[in-house]
Amino acid sequence: DNVKYGFSDLEPLRKKLQFMNKLIKIGSIIFFVLIGAAGLLLLVNFNLGSFMILLLFIVFPIMCVLVGKISPEVKKEYMTAYKETLVIPTLSQKFDHYTYSMDGKVTIDDIKNLGIWNTKQEPPLQAHTEDFLTGTYHGVYYEQTDAHIWYKARANSNETFTAFNGTISKFRFNKKISGRLLLSHGFFGDRCSDGGLPQIKTENMEFNKIFTIHSEDGHDAFYILTPHFMECLMKLYNTLPGFASNKTIVVIFENDTMTILRGGVRMFELSIAEKVDFFEAKKTISKEMQDMLDIVDILRIGTENKPQDTAENNIAGNREALNEEIQDNNDTPVAKFRLK
Repeated sequence: DNVKYGFSDLEPLRKKLQFMNKLIKIGSIIFFVLIGAAGLLLLVNFNLGSFMILLLFIVFPIMCVLVGKISPEVKKEYMTAYKETLVIPTLSQKFDHYTYSMDGKVTIDDIKNLGIWNTKQEPPLQAHTEDFLTGTYHGVYYEQTDAHIWYKARANSNETFTAFNGTISKFRFNKKISGRLLLSHGFFGDRCSDGGLPQIKTENMEFNKIFTIHSEDGHDAFYILTPHFMECLMKLYNTLPGFASNKTIVVIFENDTMTILRGGVRMFELSIAEKVDFFEAKKTISKEMQDMLDIVDILRIGTENKPQDTAENNIAGNREALNEEIQDNNDTPVAKFRLK
């Protein structure tokens, strides 16, 4: 109800932002060229050369401060216009009910409660979050935020290390899913903890190469990680940016909640390199969102379109689906587990 921008505002803002970025690059080149020229001028006229150098070191920092202040403001305005005219209308078509805020609402305590970092570490973890989305999809609560999580090398040091930078998605189902189950790929350093859970493997060798699996109850894990769901997770992994060596994805099941962390993914971001195509942009936003919401349709745990009366019925439903998968795959129990 409080939208300030229309789609026609995007292109002028994009060009303005491009101009600011070019100004920074060109200004830096001109500065070093003039410094070199002033150095040569010193050999001919020391006073004039000195004055020129002094003037450059006064004017250039002032210009940097002005451009450095204006450019982020223009970028924020551009992203706000993009989200008001494209992101929000697209989200309204995906969710039964939803809320969206460009500001972050997730706290460091929420991050710590995921249980994958040492909460007692010193110096402590710090976090910045933005683009906070909540909604219901087929009766399942969904929550999403972009997050940058870091910690200092030492208490009195300015040197920092990134623990995670990407998107965190959370699904809360109407039924209990299982005990704690953790699947991970990527480097989290010694700040990441599996909570001492036993490690297991599936009979799917490709899946085992991607994910390390820790489970409180291997029996529950067997019925959650059906062939369809494992295929879904592998596709999600393949959408991550970068090479296999630096991709990060973590999937956590606990009680009625599933949380997915995808490193390097920033939802609802927009490049300034090209003019925005309205229909292509909406298509991209819709696909990125649907890639996550498809998980609800695959798991079908406590959803409105497939209600379950109890957690036992839910497991039985998954067992039936798994039997169908086995029948379709030459009776091969793809999701079978064994201890590592």
